[in-house]
Amino acid sequence: MANIKDVAKLAGVSVTTVSRVLNNKGYISQDTYESVYRAIDQLDYVPNQIARNLFKQKSYYISLIVPDSSHPFWAEITKYIERKLYKHHYKLFLCNTGDTEDKERDYIKMMRENMVDGIILGTHMLAETEYQNLDLPIVAFDYRVAEDIPTIYSDHNKGGLLAAGEILKNDCKCVLNVTAVVTDKSPSINRHRVFSETLKKNGVKCIEHGVLLDEECVKLMAEKNIPLVTTLSVSLGIADMKGLPEHMMRKAKALGDASKHSFALAHQYGILVALGTDYSNSPNTPFAEIGKEFFSLTRCGYSNMEAIKAGTINGAYLMKSDDKFGSLEAGKLADLVVVDGDPSNDIMLLANAKNVRLVMIGGQIKKNTL
Repeated sequence: MANIKDVAKLAGVSVTTVSRVLNNKGYISQDTYESVYRAIDQLDYVPNQIARNLFKQKSYYISLIVPDSSHPFWAEITKYIERKLYKHHYKLFLCNTGDTEDKERDYIKMMRENMVDGIILGTHMLAETEYQNLDLPIVAFDYRVAEDIPTIYSDHNKGGLLAAGEILKNDCKCVLNVTAVVTDKSPSINRHRVFSETLKKNGVKCIEHGVLLDEECVKLMAEKNIPLVTTLSVSLGIADMKGLPEHMMRKAKALGDASKHSFALAHQYGILVALGTDYSNSPNTPFAEIGKEFFSLTRCGYSNMEAIKAGTINGAYLMKSDDKFGSLEAGKLADLVVVDGDPSNDIMLLANAKNVRLVMIGGQIKKNTL
């Protein structure tokens, strides 16, 4: 196998000159360039890329760190990043963290040891200081990792408008806005904000899962008399969990805090709130879980009686059925739940199905342990 000395001998130049040609260093005449590359072609010489990289302090490798490259979103992003890098003579290191903090930390350590020229960050499991202390160029994707690290993201305002436009085009009036855990470090929070504001301005009659409301949104809801339906026992329940990985704890706390803030604002502005929760779909403990929603509202500043109304008459009003149920009045359906105690004094009585002594639906007794 030919080496750099063989190239120098065939080209009639020094080894230093061959090295300067390969690394494009200093002035080299055109004749010398051509002589060296003719010798390289004749000898089928392959330069030692590692040695060249050490000499130039450049590897021409960029690392892309993502949660899961098999996900359609990241798969497409990866394809276009690799294509663009290749055009500029860079290669791609692809790392999948699986949303694992230790794995992301290990990959970043490995990238530093292998002299990559930069990192494109699609995950953000670590503390802000860990990214800031890296001596590598970093670009974050769709998340503000730190003030001094650039972030690339979509036009989320336009995304919110487009999504709301589709809802309005189909004449929807009661809308469920499902979000991931979104904090103020995520630019996508603007998509949810614009989506909600656009719907409210155009006559949507109800907002469900409204855990990312700001004061401007709530003021608009108050002006338009738009009710809000809860999902607090989900978001607050996750935030209360113990033993989660640190990065999940941070997200869960952010979601819990955002939920409490949203419903505290709704309470402040007198928004009609009705009870609702994903947990009510459980076939195992539907009442126990919906019961936790009463308590969750009291954690946001609502009185026990306000929480009870949210789960009774307010929900009936929202479904345009308050003339049939929602309160104990002559002429309404006899739908009753009797608990052992006074929930207006102890709201937790509603959070445990064991406290339910009698259930009556449409006048028919379904449970009776009195």
